[in-house]
Amino acid sequence: MIVECCLTMAILPKLSKLQVASTMGLVALPLYFFLLHKGRYKRITKEFGNETQEQRRTRGILVCGYIVLSWVLIVITAIIREKMLKS
Repeated sequence: MIVECCLTMAILPKLSKLQVASTMGLVALPLYFFLLHKGRYKRITKEFGNETQEQRRTRGILVCGYIVLSWVLIVITAIIREKMLKS
């Protein structure tokens, strides 16, 4: 929705509230089992507990870069899709 507002073009067809809620549930369910079920997040935090400050900073920068590049890719894809639809 943010990308659609910024680009003033529709990326996805208009979805009903039920479709949006179903999609969110389908995304949240695997994440729950991966991170929260039986305290798995504690094991993950222990794994990274011995990191140095430099490693934390480097990994933090990589994660932020991944998020930014993902949004850039979404915008580029929306622009290309819009151009393809116009021609």
